[in-house]
Amino acid sequence: MLVTALVLLLAVAVKKPLGSGASWVLGAALALQITLGVTNVVAYLPLPVAVAHNLGGLLLLLMTVRTVLGVFSPRPLTATTSSLRDTGRLSHG
Repeated sequence: MLVTALVLLLAVAVKKPLGSGASWVLGAALALQITLGVTNVVAYLPLPVAVAHNLGGLLLLLMTVRTVLGVFSPRPLTATTSSLRDTGRLSHG
């Protein structure tokens, strides 16, 4: 329950910096994982659903890591800044 709440909070928090697409994908991966988990319990753990639940967990983990990296990674240099640095017109000394 705690992890579910934290992933939901992350999905809401990244809506502004990364756009609503990242938020929707993270929320959809979480919904898929919850649905597969409930299906496992109700259907007495059939192997295909259990494997899908594990793959859903992997997808959710990868999407969470990608989202966190998208929020906290530094912005890449623009072409203008890097070309000025290469020509020596942008110096720090």
